[in-house]
Amino acid sequence: MTNRYLIIADDLTGANDTGVQLTKRNLRTTVHLTATGTPFQSALVLDTESRTLPPAVAYQQVKELTQVLLANQHFDLVYKKVDSTLRGNIAIEIKALCETYKPERIIFAPALPKSKRITYQGIQHLNGLPLMQTAFAHDPLTPLWTDHLSTLLASVFSEKISHYQTTDLTSDLNLTDAFIHSFDITSQSHLKTLATLVLSSPLRTLYVGSAGLAEALFTALVPPLPTLAVVGSLSQVSLAQMTYAEMQGIAVISIPPKDLLKAETIPYYQELLLDKLQNYQDVILTVSRTPADYEQTLDFFASQQEFDPMKISHIVKDTLATITKRVITEATLAGLLLSGGDTAIAVIQALAGTGCLIVEELSPGIVKSHLVGGPHAGLPLVTKAGAFGNHRALYHSLQKLKE
Repeated sequence: MTNRYLIIADDLTGANDTGVQLTKRNLRTTVHLTATGTPFQSALVLDTESRTLPPAVAYQQVKELTQVLLANQHFDLVYKKVDSTLRGNIAIEIKALCETYKPERIIFAPALPKSKRITYQGIQHLNGLPLMQTAFAHDPLTPLWTDHLSTLLASVFSEKISHYQTTDLTSDLNLTDAFIHSFDITSQSHLKTLATLVLSSPLRTLYVGSAGLAEALFTALVPPLPTLAVVGSLSQVSLAQMTYAEMQGIAVISIPPKDLLKAETIPYYQELLLDKLQNYQDVILTVSRTPADYEQTLDFFASQQEFDPMKISHIVKDTLATITKRVITEATLAGLLLSGGDTAIAVIQALAGTGCLIVEELSPGIVKSHLVGGPHAGLPLVTKAGAFGNHRALYHSLQKLKE
């Protein structure tokens, strides 16, 4: 049975930037402005439009809207999205949601490190400055009165509040000695660690944070679909791009040149790829991953007197295309990156595609499209010439396929 998720946000942009974390994971996500007549499949985002309301009105609005939803539907996770600069009626809206959801504990982590919004020593910071020293303190619609998390929460809650530093984020962290738990967060890795820690508990939990904590939680719960890059180009640029991608955690499977002539090569590497992709790992499939591999490939084929350069090219692209076709029939991908013109056309033809519907240019010469024709029509693609792009281009293109 599919899990069901509820996100409550106080404005539309917040609803969207949090809801998209689920969309990235192939979950159909809808944003609603009312709590009635809200059919959905996996994820529902409720926009209460309460950020700039008077506190008492915001409290009542959140309570009434969530009461309707929570009385009639079951959710496996409830998430209160708040602004990472602490604007709005944060504490009072959490209180309203507590009265309808009735959690056993609250996890509060509003940091958004990707946008330089972090929590340090219990104080929310933007670009290295405490929020009360930034323009947000004087926001014309929602001016801040504190940037200290515990102070903000204690203005509404009488229950015990515990705050934790980043050094506390270990497997033996006890999160049962208080009702509200807030956290210093200064990096994305801290959010990832926190998500792992809190999701392991059976306690009924209300999660409160920005899009940052939402991304970490939903990545742990619903890993994003993997991507596959098929690199047939042997250019030095391609080698540098694969090296960088591997440093970022992308798995690289390289077929040694001697294996290209073996009958068992295709099923063997097919299984290697499937093992990683079905565990949500992004993978690059190639015949050369380093300059040494490149030289070895050239030397090997030079020693095969019966092969000319055209035949070598056909063997490489046909092997990569056949493996790719077999893998795609068994694994669900976020998309496919094809590097090298001969490789790209061989893979598209192997997939019975008739062409590509262009979506956008990611960077000069690197194009995102959708496969046209065949049983895999609509599959997101990125195509690039082997020598195009800087050393980060292949990795960034794979990330774009997940959007």
